[in-house]
Amino acid sequence: MAPITFGPNQVTSFALDEFNRNTRNLQQSAERLSTGLKVNRPADNSALFAVGNSLEIQRVLGQRGVRNLSDGVSATNIADAALSELTSIVTKQKELAEQAANGVLTSDQRNALNTQAQALASEYNRIVSETEFNGTKLLNGEVKGITIDTGNGADGTVEADILGFKGSVDTIVSGTGTYTTSSLNSSNQGLAMRFFVSDLDGDGYDDIVTAGGEDTGPNDYVLSISIFFGNASGTLSEDFTDSSAGSLADPLFGITVNGAGIGDIEPDGDIDIIADFSAIDTNLVATEEVKSSASAGGQSYGALQDAAVGYDDISSAGTLTGDFNGDGVTDSVTQIGFGALSLSIQDTVTTLSDAVDISQEAISLTSVTNAQEALTTLETNQETIDLVRGRVGASLSRLEAATQVTKQNYEAATNNLLDIDVAEEISNQTGTLIKQEAAAAVLAQANQIPAVAFQLLQGVAR
Repeated sequence: MAPITFGPNQVTSFALDEFNRNTRNLQQSAERLSTGLKVNRPADNSALFAVGNSLEIQRVLGQRGVRNLSDGVSATNIADAALSELTSIVTKQKELAEQAANGVLTSDQRNALNTQAQALASEYNRIVSETEFNGTKLLNGEVKGITIDTGNGADGTVEADILGFKGSVDTIVSGTGTYTTSSLNSSNQGLAMRFFVSDLDGDGYDDIVTAGGEDTGPNDYVLSISIFFGNASGTLSEDFTDSSAGSLADPLFGITVNGAGIGDIEPDGDIDIIADFSAIDTNLVATEEVKSSASAGGQSYGALQDAAVGYDDISSAGTLTGDFNGDGVTDSVTQIGFGALSLSIQDTVTTLSDAVDISQEAISLTSVTNAQEALTTLETNQETIDLVRGRVGASLSRLEAATQVTKQNYEAATNNLLDIDVAEEISNQTGTLIKQEAAAAVLAQANQIPAVAFQLLQGVAR
């Protein structure tokens, strides 16, 4: 039995500690019930707090991923709705074509049907061209599909196919057989000129070299070399020219360019342009002079100078081919006069690769034969639309499934790790509340123990 004293009351201290402990537990229970979380600060459970904080960040990203997937669902729904309308248009066009194929109709009646079919074709093409989501064209071939990030980084993407496979559309450039022509006027304006084609500077664009000579007086002549460098636009201009003047003892009869080509004069590994000229006097005595223009690193070219070296003659006086705009399609250049060339850059067309083209071919219903051909064309058109719509439907199903799974995963993880069990927490709170009331009662009784000592002293005094 504890002694009765006026000093510190141990029973009171014990009761007070228990009362304070139960009060803290009640406060914690109230906080958990109000937030719905097991851990509200690191002091509650440092390890669980760290895991929960990381999960919360992932949950936020996951919510963003769910919204991304919802955007993807919206985009594919728009594509599907547009494809459905295209199907309706083609169905109506097939009905008109079937009617126009009837041999009893007059030309005016078929023309009326054709006018309606062409109007529908215009609307068909408008839908293909203008269907978009957030600025991205969905059906015109700009993209084959869309990539959706689900909030899990680079490995958490979902591909929604529309016209083809994931990513941007690959393109193929091919020549059309038609050409855009322009004239190149060389500094070689004389009576004699030869030229050749080569990629002198290694930039992927073919260049044109001209070598020419002319008489400038009774005994005088000028020999020259010019270079037209290719570029992406195919609009070549003379970027380099060099010349060398000379005279003969006898009056000049003519200048001949025997040939031009590429060699390495020094040799230093650089490209040198070499031209072989013959100057002929009135006595028909030819004086051959080999001239060259030495390059520096294949980029800049030095002065025209004598060079008695051999080379492969690659020059021409007619037509040569090359790729002067670097598009992989053959162009051509032709000599059309003294010091003049005609440059022909082949027109190109870009086609899609690995993507379905749903554009509609032109049809006509102005005759029975045309109407029958239109039926075949429209049937193929409908098959293509059905193929694309099947892809869109599959992509839509995948996006909806991914949306549901992503949402459920993060909700489940959060619930299991961080959320409280309300029933359990209420039970704990009720137990703690009973303990607190008991501690309060004991504390009140313990506070009366010092009064007993005072009452004993009063009995002694009497």
